[in-house]
Amino acid sequence: MLTATDKNFDNNPKVDQDFLVTVAKTVPVTPTTPQNPNEDPQNPKPGDPIDPKNPNGPTWTKEALDKLNNIKSVTRTITYIKDDTDEEVSPTEAPKWTDKVSFIRTVVVNQKDGSVVGYDTTGDGIADVAATDTTSGWKSAGTAKFAEKISPVVKGYVVKPNQDTQGT
Repeated sequence: MLTATDKNFDNNPKVDQDFLVTVAKTVPVTPTTPQNPNEDPQNPKPGDPIDPKNPNGPTWTKEALDKLNNIKSVTRTITYIKDDTDEEVSPTEAPKWTDKVSFIRTVVVNQKDGSVVGYDTTGDGIADVAATDTTSGWKSAGTAKFAEKISPVVKGYVVKPNQDTQGT
C-alpha cells in the first residue's frame, strides 16, 4: 500500500502527486515462413492492421515495420574460379550457386502504434526480453542448414578441399 510519503516525487512533501499510467494492449507479430527456403519470411505490409483481430484499427506504417528486427537471413554464394586467377569458370560448366537460411522471432508490439515492446522467447505472445535485445528468441524459418551442393565436374579442373569460407 502506498503512503503519502511514497507519492512525493518532487521537492514539496506537502503536496501529493497524481500520475496516470496507461497500459496498452500488445500484439505478437510472427513473420510467415515461406515454402521456398530461398524466399524471405514476410511481415505484414504497410496499411495492414496492427491487430489482425481488429481490421478497422490502427494500421502498420513502413517506419514501424522497419523497426521490428524480427527477420534475419544469411546468404551463401558459391562461385567457381579458375585456379590462380580471379576469373570465373564458364557458367555453363559450373554455374554460381546461391542459397539462403532465414531466422525469425516473434516481436511484441503496442497495438496502437506498432512500437516494439519486446520479444517473445517462449511462444506465449508476451514480451520476455527487452526491445533492445538483439540475440534472444531467434528460430529457423524452415531448415537451419544450407542445402548440400555437389560441385560439378569441369574438364581440366580439380576441386580443392577446404576452399570454402566456412572452412569445411
